[in-house]
Amino acid sequence: MVVSCLGGPRPGDIVSRPADTVGYHYGIALAAGVILDIQKVGGHYARVRTVSVEQFGKGYGLRIERCPQGLDLEGMLARAKTLLARRRIPYGLLGWTGFNCEHVARWVQTGKWSSLQANDGNALLLGIAISVALLRVAR
Repeated sequence: MVVSCLGGPRPGDIVSRPADTVGYHYGIALAAGVILDIQKVGGHYARVRTVSVEQFGKGYGLRIERCPQGLDLEGMLARAKTLLARRRIPYGLLGWTGFNCEHVARWVQTGKWSSLQANDGNALLLGIAISVALLRVAR
């Protein structure tokens, strides 16, 4: 469920804002005012860090997906600590060579790697590839 930022994000909430390029940038609230964030640092790597809500938001309004009831907050924090200890992770916007910000936020929250944006992007690329192949066959 996406709600406004009234009251701010609570631990376990997934937050997002418009990305600097296309789509949305995701993070997850670990504590009051603290967001786990990844930042691409070149090549195929991203830096894992914590930032304030204000730093994460960059002046945009935040979308907040409230954490599901019964979320294992201890497990969530343990997964966050695992990533923070690594400091950097393989990065891949569409999930081919690594993980994007949405993969990370959803994994920390649930223990499952998933990214709806990556799924949509991959489906779009597959559709384009099929269309190109069909056009070539039709010639």
